[in-house]
Amino acid sequence: MSQNGKSSKSTPGRSDEHVPIHFAKIIILGDTGVGKTSLIKRLMRNTFNTEEPSSKNKEEYFPNLVYESSILECRVTDLPKIDKFPASSEEEWEHNRHNGLRSADAYLLVYDVTRPSSFHFLQCIRDQIAMSRGLCEIPIVVAANKTDLVNDEVAHETDREPSKIRHDISSKVKKAWKLNHTECSSKFNWNISTVFRELASEILVVKNRRNGIHGKFEKKKCCFVCI
Repeated sequence: MSQNGKSSKSTPGRSDEHVPIHFAKIIILGDTGVGKTSLIKRLMRNTFNTEEPSSKNKEEYFPNLVYESSILECRVTDLPKIDKFPASSEEEWEHNRHNGLRSADAYLLVYDVTRPSSFHFLQCIRDQIAMSRGLCEIPIVVAANKTDLVNDEVAHETDREPSKIRHDISSKVKKAWKLNHTECSSKFNWNISTVFRELASEILVVKNRRNGIHGKFEKKKCCFVCI
């Protein structure tokens, strides 16, 4: 009962007011022409352009990844091919001062499954990240893009059996690097959500570990809201 004699009603709280909100900066890295831009545009806009030009400038996207138990608000930076990952803050300031490469929370490394040479580029970038920042607390996911073309073009670069090449690369990433490796196709929208779901899950595990919270996220209980 209020002072004026009228009964007061309590406002019910929002059902999501206790859902934790996390923020993450994700950088997409890869060789020229591997489909970095197509991949993030497929997630954000569900579009695909067969004539997508190679990126010349940095572009940023802001997807929200909503899990049952948490929300991850992302700033995804799509960069043109970089010559070298900066080894120090001084080197970053001199050559990549506006890209924030060494301050990212996670990296998405993309290669073209029809061009094994584009994976060799990722090996160099991955090794440089390891030397610059270490890998223990830096989530990294490797995406093998353009699987829709694999039967037509892999054999053009090498005499080895295409399926053997794919298996060797996947095994190296999973067993030697201990990283998640996901094949995908931006053209057919195949496994695009899976790539970001895996990356988001690893980001949240690392953030919760830093906050003293342990445990895996249930990846199936996840949806994407892109704004």
